[in-house]
Amino acid sequence: MHTFATRLSTAIAASWLLMLPAAAAPNVVVSIKPVQSLTAALMQNVSTPSLIVDNNDSPHTFSLRPSDAQSLQSADLVVWVGPELEAFLPKALETLAADADILELDQAPGIALLPTRDIDLDEGEAGHDEEDHHHGPVDMHLWLDPANAAAIANAIAAELQKIDPENADAYAANLNALQTELADFEQSLRDQLAGSGTGRPIVYHDAFQYFEHAFGLDVAGAVSINPEIATSAAHLADLTGIVKANQADCVFVEPQFEPRLAQALAEQGGIQTIEADPLGSQFPAGPDQYAQLLQSLASAFENCRPGN
Repeated sequence: MHTFATRLSTAIAASWLLMLPAAAAPNVVVSIKPVQSLTAALMQNVSTPSLIVDNNDSPHTFSLRPSDAQSLQSADLVVWVGPELEAFLPKALETLAADADILELDQAPGIALLPTRDIDLDEGEAGHDEEDHHHGPVDMHLWLDPANAAAIANAIAAELQKIDPENADAYAANLNALQTELADFEQSLRDQLAGSGTGRPIVYHDAFQYFEHAFGLDVAGAVSINPEIATSAAHLADLTGIVKANQADCVFVEPQFEPRLAQALAEQGGIQTIEADPLGSQFPAGPDQYAQLLQSLASAFENCRPGN
């Protein structure tokens, strides 16, 4: 399968052989790597957006560095998911990026939002509990549904054309190529997962609901309903019951968080741990990163199959 960068470059290269941006490109700052990837695809042949949360950092626990503050101060556009995910950003946007356009993706047109859920441990299935929504009423990991990625691309492209009309044609061409690539890639993943079969993991924290919803997958439980809140002994006992009853096929671990509890659960049930990162931190920032992230999650669910 061709990468985002390859297809996008092929689709628009001819129109750019004799063209250069008419004016200085805008300074675009993006909070997390998957959204930076989509933004980078839209800005190809114009500029490269800056990234705040990089490496194995988590937006749940991130603190701004001086370099991040400088980026925000010089930003023309800041793209983020929303305050329930990037709690470090609201005050910084008010004080450091007061002159920038701000795009909050959980408020963007066309984004399908899912409610935060808890895991009904009595039934071993994902469920909703209105009295215990630790993350707030909305699950903020919205980029893991390719349909939402398409809506994100539309919203970002509109903002780019608004703040940088000189390069509006470039953004339109990139958007068209990206939407085609997203649709093709989603169908490819759907065919892959339907053909190979998947397992039922216990996840480190409940970050994969949008991916599950998009591709008809399921999880058995979550070690941490909220990574900012310590897991209780009673909750761990319930999860241990799930793995001992062979109701889970593996345990997902995330590089942003200490794996000790997840590893202990896996040992209790004699099942494997598999890395599944909802941010795709292991992949380099840029246009290819979003596809690499979703492919890695598909592989994680495949590798969780019983008997693997």
